[in-house]
Amino acid sequence: MPDGCAHSAVKLMVEVLEQMSGSIVVVLIILAIIATVAIVATVVVVVRDGRGHVPTEPSQRPWTAGNLPSQPYSLIRF
Repeated sequence: MPDGCAHSAVKLMVEVLEQMSGSIVVVLIILAIIATVAIVATVVVVVRDGRGHVPTEPSQRPWTAGNLPSQPYSLIRF
């Protein structure tokens, strides 16, 4: 982005903010702060979550209910 374009964008933003009432500017600033905090908190939670660590599945015997097996008959090897 050319330097003049960035400067004109900042100048335009300042002009828009000057035309807004003070309460709207405060609300926009608060929303920007909340969004920034939410993004940072999301990144922190994702990084602290074990970075892809998957806990081992507990070993349990297959259940049965009378003659009904816990697996389909086609998967059972006799």
